[in-house]
This record gives sequence, structure tokens and C-alpha cells, in this order.
Amino acid sequence: MREIAATIARGYSFLFDYGFGPEETPGPVHAYRNHRVLADVLEDPGGRDVTAAVDLDALTREAERAGLTAWGPISQREALLAVGFRLWLSGVRRRQAEAEEAGNWREVNRLYAERSKATLLIDPDQLGALQLLVFGTAGLPPPASVLGDREKSC
Repeated sequence: MREIAATIARGYSFLFDYGFGPEETPGPVHAYRNHRVLADVLEDPGGRDVTAAVDLDALTREAERAGLTAWGPISQREALLAVGFRLWLSGVRRRQAEAEEAGNWREVNRLYAERSKATLLIDPDQLGALQLLVFGTAGLPPPASVLGDREKSC
């Protein structure tokens, strides 16, 4: 956090990670290979991704000590909805319908795949559970990603 504060004269820094807050208990350290959770974290060093949840409250405190303003944490789902994910999705659906009317089945399939992959980003059981912390230099307003869902006028 001190490096970020020393590096940016004016601006924001966005951190996305799985984490826990002050009221939560961190999950255990775990390992992945080929998108599967592995039972033994220490087996085959270097042959698996080992991860643990980040203490988001500790990061926030350190950022504030370094002179940054902190917003969040909020989920990646909330952040993407706040910056217009639904509007983007409706645009892709519209282009898909136009491609279907034109008989361009390759484009229809491509757009369908694009929508399907993108929805993983907001699925709370998938990548939508990632947490976002935003850090900004003094005097900046909160970024749109932390202001709430535009469709619900939050």
C-alpha cells in the first residue's frame, strides 16, 4: 500500500481478490490445478497454485495509513453491475438477434459464447464472488464501480 501511495500522484488503484472482512473467518489455504481443488497443498511444489484469502480490512487500514482513501470491499458482481454490465449484456443480445435475423449463425454462436463467458464474471458462485477494494489519492470522488447497481438506482 505504501508503494501504491508513493507511486500514484493522483488516481485510483483497484485490487480484486478473494478475501475476508473483519466479521468473517478466513477459509483454509488451498491448492488448485486445472481448475480443481487439490487435497494436499504441499504435494508437488511448483506444480499447483496455492492460495489463501486476503485480509481486506488489514489492506484498508494500511492504505489509509499511507494516505489513501479506501472504498469497498464490494463483490466483483456489484462492481460490474454498477458500471453498466446489464447495458453491455443487452447490447450483445441485440447484436445477437440482428445476426440471427441476417442468418449469420457463426456470429450468433460467437455472441452467445461471449455472453455465457461474461456472466461468469457476475455469478456469485463463480468469479462474481471476487472482492474489489479501490484506493484513491486524496480529494477524488468514489469511482462508479463502488456506487451501486445503476439499474436499481442505488
